[in-house]
Amino acid sequence: MDENIWRTLGRSQIMIQCIFWTLCIYVCDFDLVFECFDDSVIQFIILFTCVYHQICAIRNFYCAIHTSSIVKPISKKEKEEKNILNTTECKKCGIIRPSRSHHCSVCEKCIEKLDHHCYFLNNCVGRKNYKFFFSYLFLSMINSIIMIVLGVFRFYLYKQKEMEKLNKMKYIKFNLEFLINFPIKVILLELISIPTFIGCVYLLIYHLFLININQTTIERKYPSLYIKDPSKKDKSFCEKCSEILENENWLNIYWLE
Repeated sequence: MDENIWRTLGRSQIMIQCIFWTLCIYVCDFDLVFECFDDSVIQFIILFTCVYHQICAIRNFYCAIHTSSIVKPISKKEKEEKNILNTTECKKCGIIRPSRSHHCSVCEKCIEKLDHHCYFLNNCVGRKNYKFFFSYLFLSMINSIIMIVLGVFRFYLYKQKEMEKLNKMKYIKFNLEFLINFPIKVILLELISIPTFIGCVYLLIYHLFLININQTTIERKYPSLYIKDPSKKDKSFCEKCSEILENENWLNIYWLE
């Protein structure tokens, strides 16, 4: 498929993501927190927790989209002068590039340590934005958990309120009012949050596995591209995470640089 078509689809689904997340944040922060809790201190603590995680997720989402890992070509002269050994030559665009760089068929560019082209970000995930991609997944999972719990709690409170009404009735029967007054916004929130949670958990587990074995998605898919690094063998899992995500705060989650 043409690159422009992929780019258009990518931009469209980013807009859809933004609309869905805006809806979820509005329902969570402006409705559920105040409907579920009466104590102002509890409201503040939960609202602060929600907003803080949401801001960090938005920051990582933005950075993952706008950080490029496109390879800076290495000239033959530079390779000889600096004695750069770990390089390969791209068969498609003919540039000399660092090892573990690969050509993205969507962007038609060589990406440094390419993991995959992410259509949800409309960008390639490579060395420079991998940490933002990973952190966005983690924070999306946390935000989804918060929204699912608040939604379930709101439904529980609604059920308790309606059951009190039913118990006061002389004849207990199907109460149409129960469905008419049901908070539709809670259903919408759960329909977005639950699939998001499942998807994020799956991707996080998969990428943690890749970090542990020191591979990228494309290297896992095409084993012939994988170059073993003996220096990673004796390192702990946390050390591998810190090195790959290029930060002592290896999750790069809470805006700590």
